[in-house]
Amino acid sequence: MAFIIVAAGLRILTGSFCMALGIFMLLLLVDFFIVQWDKKRRDEYESIFTQYDREKEKENEQENVEESANDDKQENE
Repeated sequence: MAFIIVAAGLRILTGSFCMALGIFMLLLLVDFFIVQWDKKRRDEYESIFTQYDREKEKENEQENVEESANDDKQENE
């Protein structure tokens, strides 16, 4: 719906179908690059936190192994 409104507005403002079409195509091109940039930014952001979460999981697993080893020692004594 928004694209139709923008296209009609451009047609009325420019008075030329070809000019309105060219501007509309440029707007679509800019939109495409913004979406690509945002996707790349989100992937990098998510990878940072995914990496952080993996490190925390490894630390927790290591602590659990150490605790179970200590519990085993105490049970044997």
